[in-house]
Amino acid sequence: MDSNAKIGKKLKKIRKQMGMSQKEFGKKLGISGSFVGYIENNKRRVNPNLLKKISDLTGKPVSYFYGEKPKLDPTLEVFQIMLEEQQEQKRAGKSKK
Repeated sequence: MDSNAKIGKKLKKIRKQMGMSQKEFGKKLGISGSFVGYIENNKRRVNPNLLKKISDLTGKPVSYFYGEKPKLDPTLEVFQIMLEEQQEQKRAGKSKK
């Protein structure tokens, strides 16, 4: 799936979760509802400025629309690794009993 198709699929999903029609969503972005539909159906490309507006409106990072997992802050990443290691140690301790 190309990046535009991913963006369209994610856009449709989040717009529906927000309970908005294509027309309502488009109005908030300054585009027509039909253009929103074209994006969702991979018939139009999203330029970077519009993608930023979509990101701001939905509260999702731009990376969300490309299907990428958001990257953690390096400090949080260290804590995540430590937490996973602690959980593994607990599981290993329980399996020895």
